[in-house]
This record gives sequence, structure tokens and C-alpha cells, in this order.
Amino acid sequence: QNGTRMLSPTASLRDIHTGTLWSWGEGALGGLGHGSYADEPNPRRIEALVGKELRSIRSGWTTSLALTKCGRIYEWGWEKNIFSLIKTGKQLAKVPMIVKGLQRMNMGWITYNRAVASPRLVSKFRTADGSEVSSDEIRIVSIDAGGEFCAAQSDDGRIFTWGSGIRGQLGHGDGMFASVKKIPTEVELKTKKKRIKSVKTFSCGFQYLVMIDTQGDVWVCGKGSTGCLGLERLFSAEERRIFEPVNIREENLRYVMDRRDEDNSQRRRFMPAVEKVATGINHTLFLTADGRLWACGKNNNIELGIPDFDDRWLPTPIDLHSIVNEYARNAEEKLHPDESIVSISAGNMHSAALTSQGRVVVWGMNRHGQCGVNHERQLVNKTGNLPADLAESASAIPPTVLSFEQFPDDARVTHIEAGFYDTFMILDNGSVMRVGAGLGADNQIRNESPAIVHFDAPDLCVSQIASGWRHVLALAR
Repeated sequence: QNGTRMLSPTASLRDIHTGTLWSWGEGALGGLGHGSYADEPNPRRIEALVGKELRSIRSGWTTSLALTKCGRIYEWGWEKNIFSLIKTGKQLAKVPMIVKGLQRMNMGWITYNRAVASPRLVSKFRTADGSEVSSDEIRIVSIDAGGEFCAAQSDDGRIFTWGSGIRGQLGHGDGMFASVKKIPTEVELKTKKKRIKSVKTFSCGFQYLVMIDTQGDVWVCGKGSTGCLGLERLFSAEERRIFEPVNIREENLRYVMDRRDEDNSQRRRFMPAVEKVATGINHTLFLTADGRLWACGKNNNIELGIPDFDDRWLPTPIDLHSIVNEYARNAEEKLHPDESIVSISAGNMHSAALTSQGRVVVWGMNRHGQCGVNHERQLVNKTGNLPADLAESASAIPPTVLSFEQFPDDARVTHIEAGFYDTFMILDNGSVMRVGAGLGADNQIRNESPAIVHFDAPDLCVSQIASGWRHVLALAR
């Protein structure tokens, strides 16, 4: 497998400066930001954002976001409609040349032109009292994107969401027929006493939103049919969409108290204060203030890190050390007693964690090599909650420490990004490594022999990576 160059053929290293953004992959869904639907097999600089002094980037399925140092958001990508996205994706899989040919005609939705192909400034916000204000009046410090919606956090702890809220993921309390917001609109986290809570971090799942307030409590809204919201009551509920944020500790405690006469067979262990959160398509990871990993949601592919394939509707502690060491083949693959988890990332159906010693632990679906582990180490889901062919082809991997055969002796992993079909690692020297399918000229998805790939650009220092459905963004300095 050849390395992917981090520079386009027409670019010069002399042109690189702080906050330069590059993208590559499939362009038919508009996520590249170059003003067209053309594919980019090699990283290409996004000219519209040159000189904007970018501080962070994020990517949802096909929506891309860039945040400047002064707190402004630039957005581009496919329209926030999961139905048109999936329909177009299916057509791309069947007749890619026809779809791309129609897109070049540029005749609107009838020719699959449903994306904003160039970065566009998010210029207005709507506050909780209904007022519209300019982006100059609100300083954004954090951004994220899900399947068909986006969210942003201001410097005073407010959360704004926009896009489609058909599953409740926007958190405004609207029903499914009045839940589309074109302007970022403030979300309120109200306690029983009507006090408004401030947010310190958040994460956008596929069709759900998880927010952590300044006390470490978890608030959720959106699609809860898979357990990803961490609400035990939804397991037996007919309506599993949450349209207004709820505190999962309060909700789960209320649920237990309401059923204490019916079910006293099992004591619940509630999650302590949370520091970090990561969301996938149907699973959620939490890193608590005491350095422990918790998780909830789908576990068909061991994405929660528990090798029993059973879903979890309540946040569950994950003894990562014990599980990793149980499946380790040698001493080098074991976690040390004093080795803690410092960062987490949730991909489509796999997960990754970074340890205090700069090592990377991966688990979950490995069909495309995204866990970087040989397929013969897979475990097969025999619970019956997946069709046999899917269970076999998922190549599910229990938590495993990545073995870096090509790892530089003087480098250390400082950042991880679990994407759709890959896992990216940024080293302290600014270079990037990747395991998984990748996105090259042939857009090949399956990778029978996962290998770590070095990105060949010695003078380009990468600070962030964001992975979408069929595209990748890299922020360089």
C-alpha cells in the first residue's frame, strides 16, 4: 500500500502557513470544499480558507466545519438531509460515472447538486429568547457535526445547533415536523429549578447529541433506539426520541426509583463526573474525571470494548486494562498498571483510545482494517443480533494495543481520530499515520492487509485530522 502525499502536485511547501486546510477523497457529496464535486485523490489545499487562521476542524458524514481563531465558523458539504444523502450514496455505488456526469451539468437537485461546495461563513445565530444576532457577537470555541446536523459551543458555555432535528438531535423541544433549523439556535439545559447549565464539552453522534455540563453531568437528546443516549428507560419505551435535553443521571435515578418495587434484583452503578465524550453512529464513550472509561449503545461489533456483543442501555464501566491484557499475545501488547487513558475517539463502528504512554488501543469493527489488526484475531458475534454473514465479515476486534512496526523511534502519538473506515494518529513531530482503508484515487474500501501508512511530507506539520464518510480534512501548520 503506497503512502498518500500530504501535498497536491500544484502546491509548494513555501505556501504553507499556520492554519492551512487540506482535503482529499470523494467529492460527489460536497465535503471537500474546492467549489466542485470532483474527486481529489491527493490532498489539496482549500483556497477559500487560506489566511483565515483556523484553530480547529470537524467533519460529520458529509458536512465539514472549520473554526477560526477569532471564533467564526465556515461550513460546507451536503444538505442536512439524511434521506437525500443515502439515496445519492446508493446511486454513486451503482452508477458513479452517471451521477458525476450529471453533477457537472449543475441543474440543481435533479442533477444531484445538493451541496454547498465551497466554505461559507455562518453569519447569524439565534439566542434562547428568539433574537437573531451576528456572528460578531458570539465567539465560538468548539464545533462538531453529525449525520445531518451541526453544533457549536460559545466561550460562555452555550450550545447552538442547526440542521435536521427529525430525531430530536437539535434539542430545541420541537416535534419532528418543525425541527429543521437553518440558523444555529441556542439549546437550553434546564434543571428542575429552571436553572440553565453551562456546557464544557460536547459531541455529535449520527443522530444524537451528548453534552457535558461544568459539573460533569451528561445531557442527551436525539435518537435513543440503540442505547447510545444512556437512558435505561428507553429499552422498553415506544417513543425513543428525545427532543429536549435530559440529564441522564437524574433520568436513570428516577427510572430506578419508579421501578424499585418491581425490580430490586440488580444494583445500578451510576457514572461519576465526566471529562470527555466521543460519539459514533450508535455508540458513546465517556472518560470520567477519575480516568476511567465508560460506554453505552450498540455493541454488535465490540465497539463498546466489551467482547460479549451485548448492547448497553446504561453507561457501563469498561475495565480496559483487564480486557486488553486478556487478549494480548505478548508483554508488549499489555497495558501497564500505571498507564491511564488520556483521550478517546469513536468512529463509525469502532473506537480508539490514547494512553498516557502514547500508545493506541483500538477495538470494534475491523472489516476495512480500521483497527489495524490482522483479521485472524477477530471474534465472531454469535448472539444472533446480527445476520451470520454480517457477523463474520465485521472482523470484530477486542481492545488491542496497536503494534507499530514502522513507528519512528523518536516520535510519540499525541492525537487520535477514529474515522469511518480508518484510524488516524498524529505524532508529536507533525507527521500522520493511518490504519484502514483510506481514500485514494480508486476509493478502495476493503483492506485485507491493514498496514500503517506514513504521509510523505517532511515539511508539513499536521495538527488535526477530521474524517468524514468519504473524505478527509487535515489542518497543517
